[in-house]
Amino acid sequence: MDLPNLNKPALSSRKRKAKESNDSSKIIPSKRTGFFSTFHQQSFAFPNSIMYYITMKSAKIHRKMIKICKQFFAQKPFLIISRLCYDRENGWHIWLNGKRINLEHQICSRFWFTNELNLCRYSFNEDNVLSSLMPKVFRSDIQELQIQSQNISYKDLIFLASNCINVRFDTVTVMDGNGSVVPMEKIVEALPKLERFKFELHENSAAETITAKTVEELIKIPHFSNLDEFYLDEIPDTFEIETFFEYIKKNKKTKFWFEFSDKIFVDYQLRLDRIVQEIVFSENHGYKPPWILYKGVSHRKELHELFFLYR
Repeated sequence: MDLPNLNKPALSSRKRKAKESNDSSKIIPSKRTGFFSTFHQQSFAFPNSIMYYITMKSAKIHRKMIKICKQFFAQKPFLIISRLCYDRENGWHIWLNGKRINLEHQICSRFWFTNELNLCRYSFNEDNVLSSLMPKVFRSDIQELQIQSQNISYKDLIFLASNCINVRFDTVTVMDGNGSVVPMEKIVEALPKLERFKFELHENSAAETITAKTVEELIKIPHFSNLDEFYLDEIPDTFEIETFFEYIKKNKKTKFWFEFSDKIFVDYQLRLDRIVQEIVFSENHGYKPPWILYKGVSHRKELHELFFLYR
């Protein structure tokens, strides 16, 4: 009978763990590896093109299909996200069953967005957060888009928001492929399902976002008259207010909210004064009186009352 060598020192706990980690037979496979190890190519009665069309028809159908067969996820491995948010305190995070799940400031998967994308409350030196996300976006069916302090390309805007009914921009600049600022009428034209639009203009690009032609082109857009709410803030004096006020008096549906830049000239303030007086002293309103705010505005209380009276 062989006796143990009592003079041989025992392996330290650290060395023993290192040795065990080198034993390939004891490596626990990752969930991803385990998932794909049980994946088998399937044969369907329909051609692949038909199966792809069925699977991608909607996010709801896609979820059902990948539960039935792993092949559909293996072919297009992306995550379906209802609401993706970003802010300075929490970085990227999602909401699941009413609970916030942090993604530790890293986006590693491709996504199909179905409801909302919200980028708010972060520092102003992060104007490329959205553009860094775009390569990870497989598809976007979102209905609500909120962006703060970002530069976004016109191409990315169309890709993200073509199905949106609610869009809110706060100090956002939309750029075309040549690096020029896209005017607001072109932004609205690209959002055919829009119902509510709020745009707090960026001070550095406001005069390029709203030009002397903006109002004329904006009121030509067929779906513009279908909006429920239209809110503009930091409006420059390039906005043709008289032309737009005539349009407001013909529009029976939309609520308009206008806040003008403190940098507008005195002669433009006088033009606004005349419109405010017409709104306040008219006995009958066949339209929804707009809220108009600017430095030195008179009859503010009366404007406020009329705005909420005709909601």
